[in-house]
Amino acid sequence: MQRRNLLTLLGAAMLCGGGLPARASSGGEYERVVALTFDDGPDPVLTPWLLDFLQYEQVPATFYVIGSSAYRHPDIVRRAYDFGHEIGNHSWSHPFLTRISLARAADEITRTDEFLRRIIGAVPNTVRPPYGAMDRRVEDLANPRPMILWDVDTYDWRTRHTPAVERAAVRSNGGIVLMHDIHPTTIGAVPTVIRSFKERGYRFATVSSYLTGYYRQLPRTIDPAWAMVRG
Repeated sequence: MQRRNLLTLLGAAMLCGGGLPARASSGGEYERVVALTFDDGPDPVLTPWLLDFLQYEQVPATFYVIGSSAYRHPDIVRRAYDFGHEIGNHSWSHPFLTRISLARAADEITRTDEFLRRIIGAVPNTVRPPYGAMDRRVEDLANPRPMILWDVDTYDWRTRHTPAVERAAVRSNGGIVLMHDIHPTTIGAVPTVIRSFKERGYRFATVSSYLTGYYRQLPRTIDPAWAMVRG
């Protein structure tokens, strides 16, 4: 899995969710690809569980972390990065970037960049604006990186209902899927979501690799105890 700076600058149509099809080109053949993304973490309890499960299933994901949460739980962010997942910038305190001053919005992004650089050694490849709120001025704050939205919103933050999250995700045709690793009901939906996409022949990718068509598996460092729990 790519670690840093693999994004070549893409066309404007690719800067936000919806700019690419769910089927991405790889080696001259087309395949179904899905990028699972998790916002607003890390959560001290739920995110480690999710990391264990993703590792067992060999599924890469992208975590759009809030800087202030990463500050409280840097080891979880570092663990996700070391496992091969992508870390994205989701601002420092999760404000509507379009409703605050441009100077404060810039600080929300740069402060998070600087902290993440200290703990994982790299600035995130992509930025996701809280609530998906962006305009041209806010988008320019992330340059030369893209601001990434999503193709599928599971509305897990609203329903807080595991079956509803499962239905929203599995009825989609892949692409960039939005979830949040701060809700137990979302974490409970992940096994079914992953199983459904696997059964339909989808490959999993981080956001950056989804955009660039570059895919690799996670390193196989499965905890035997976790495998026994999973049966």
